[in-house]
Amino acid sequence: MRTVLLALLLATQACPAPAQEALKGSAFEALVQGRTLTYGAKGQPPRGYERYYSDRRVTWAEPDGTCMEGRWYPKGPQICFSYDGEPDPFCFLYYHDGDSILSTNPDGSEPETSTDAPLDVANFGCAWLGV
Repeated sequence: MRTVLLALLLATQACPAPAQEALKGSAFEALVQGRTLTYGAKGQPPRGYERYYSDRRVTWAEPDGTCMEGRWYPKGPQICFSYDGEPDPFCFLYYHDGDSILSTNPDGSEPETSTDAPLDVANFGCAWLGV
C-alpha cells in the first residue's frame, strides 16, 4: 500500500502544472497602461523599452535611440503591435508572473521578461507620446 501511495505522490509531483493561459486584451491592458516596460531575455542587456498609453497607443524605444510609435491590439490569444513605417505587425503571447510580464513569440521561442523600466529611460531620445 505504501508503495502505491508513494508512486502516486511521485507521479503527481513529476507532472508539470497546467500551462498558464495567455493574457487576453483587457487583462494585458490593465497591466500595462501608463507603464514603461523593459524588454529582454534574463541575464541579457535590454532589447528595448515600450511605453503604454491610453487608447492602446505605444512608443517602442531601442537602446540605440530608434523610436517607433504605434498601437497594440488583441488577436486571438496574441497581443499584436503595429508600428508606423512597419509593413507587418509583431505578435506575442503574454503571461503575468508576479511583478513581471513574460512574453514569447507564438511559436514559443525567444522568451522575454518585462519589468518596469528605470527612470532614466528617457535618455534613449524618444519624444514620448502624451508627454
